[in-house]
Amino acid sequence: MIKFFNKHISIFSFTIILIFFSPLFYYSYEYILNIWAYSDAFVNYSHGFIRRGLLGEIIINIHKFTNLQILHIHSSIFLFITILNIILYINLLKKISNDRLVYFFLIFNPAIILFPLYDTGGYLRKELFAITSMLLHTTACSKFHNNEISLNYYTKFLLFFKIPLITILTLNHGIQFFLIPFHFFLSLNIYNSKFNILKIKDYFRKENLYLSAYLLTLIPLFYFILNPVELNQLKLIYNNVVNYDKNILWSPIYFLSVPLKIAIVAETKNMFQSLNAIKTYFVIICFSILPIFLFFNFYIKKNSIEVKNYYFIFLAILPICLMFFIGRDWGRWINLITFTILLFFLQFKVKKNFSFRFFRKNKNIYYLFFKTILFICLVYYLIFMMVPHCCNNTNYHMGGLFENLKMAYQMFFGDFENHLDNTFRKN
Repeated sequence: MIKFFNKHISIFSFTIILIFFSPLFYYSYEYILNIWAYSDAFVNYSHGFIRRGLLGEIIINIHKFTNLQILHIHSSIFLFITILNIILYINLLKKISNDRLVYFFLIFNPAIILFPLYDTGGYLRKELFAITSMLLHTTACSKFHNNEISLNYYTKFLLFFKIPLITILTLNHGIQFFLIPFHFFLSLNIYNSKFNILKIKDYFRKENLYLSAYLLTLIPLFYFILNPVELNQLKLIYNNVVNYDKNILWSPIYFLSVPLKIAIVAETKNMFQSLNAIKTYFVIICFSILPIFLFFNFYIKKNSIEVKNYYFIFLAILPICLMFFIGRDWGRWINLITFTILLFFLQFKVKKNFSFRFFRKNKNIYYLFFKTILFICLVYYLIFMMVPHCCNNTNYHMGGLFENLKMAYQMFFGDFENHLDNTFRKN
C-alpha cells in the first residue's frame, strides 16, 4: 500500500486538493462568494476599451451566445482555471516528492495553492489567471533545465505564446504588470544563466535580443496611461451590466476611476497605521516564505539543486512588494510573492533520491531542540493558520485546515444552509 501511494503520490495529492475545493466549487454556482470580485469581473468594453475589461467582455459574450446564467459562466471559468493551476502546481512539485516533509508543507501551505480555499475572499480573483501564466512558464523553464526541450523550442514558446499571453492578461488586471519581472528573469536564466548585473557587456549579448520582446507587454500600460477611464464611462458600463445581474455592485467598478495617487495615500494609511495588520501579516510572511528559503538553501548546500542567479528572486518580488502600498489585500500579495519565490526554485533541475532529513541524527542537543520547535511551528501553521486575503481587522491564528474540517462537519451534520445564507449573497 505504501509503495502504491509513493508511486502515485501526485494523483493522491491532486485528488485530496480537489476534494478540499469541491464544496467551494459547488457553492460558487449557488452563491456569490465574493461580491466585490464578482462585480469587478463584469467590467467590459461595452462603452470603450478600458483596463480590466477583458474578462467581463468574455463572460457577457458567452452569455449572449449560449444564454447560460451569468453566475454559472463566471463560476465555470474560475473552476477550470483553478483545476488547471492545481494540476500544473502538483506536476512541478513531483521533482521534490521524495522529500515528504517539504512536499506536504508546500501542498498544504495556506499561502500557496490552498490560499483561495482557506479564505474565500481570495477566490474568484483575477490574479488567478496570472498565476496560471506563472505556472505555465515555470513548467516550460523546468523542461528546458531538465533537457526536455531545446532552446529553439523555448524561444518559440516565449515569442508566440508567453509574450502574447502576458500582454492579454494585462488587459484583464493591472496586477499582471507587477509580475512581468518574474517572467523576464525566468527567461534571462534561460538565455544567460551566468548573467552578472555588474558587467555591462552582459547586457549586450546577442542571446538577450529575444528578451526585448517583453517590451510588447508594456503596450497596454502606456495605452491606459494615455487613455484614463472616465467616470461617466463607468456609469454607462454599470448600467449595462446590472441588466445581466442586479446583484452587481457599483463600488468595484467606480474604483477604476480613483487616481493612483489617492489610492496609495488611502490604502497606506488604512494598513500601515494598523498595528494588528502589521503584526498579522508579518507573522504570516515569516511562516509562509522563510521555510521555503530554508528548505531550498539546504538543497543548494547539499548540491541537490543548482540555482542560477539566486538574486533574481529578490528582483522579481520587489515590484510585487509595491502592491502593499497600493491595495489593502495584503494576503493576495503574500500569495503572489510566495508563488514567485517557490516557482523560481522549481524551475531548476533537482537531483533524484535526495532528502531534507529534518530529524537526522545530530549530537548537538540545542540544534535538535531548535528543529523540534521549528517543526511544531510549521505543523501549527499548516493546521490552524490561514492567510486572510484582506485587511486590517484579521487574526492570523484563526482558520486554516482545522476550521475547514469543522465546516465540512457542519455541511453534513449541521445547519450549513443557514450558515451560507448568512455568509454569502444568494443568487
